Amino acid sequence: MVKPIKKINVAEQAIDKIYELVKENNLKVGDKLPPERELVKILEISRSSLREAIRALEMIGVVNVTQGRGMVIQNTKISNSIIKPLAFSIILK
Repeated sequence: MVKPIKKINVAEQAIDKIYELVKENNLKVGDKLPPERELVKILEISRSSLREAIRALEMIGVVNVTQGRGMVIQNTKISNSIIKPLAFSIILK
């Protein structure tokens, strides 16, 4: 039986591309990502999709966004924003 094609959210694709960008440029904790306008051009997506991706990365503790400073890669320690949904998922199963 043929499985249906899985739809992938643009923001999810943007997160994958940002990951590739970090790897290709050997970015480390404390390094800045390119500005929002530049990322929009690089990834060829809308600003709203980019912002959704950045919010997700910020929520899981990968980047820190500060007005005037930009998007900075931060320590990738596991935050409560990851632990709580995982615990909730485990409880439901």
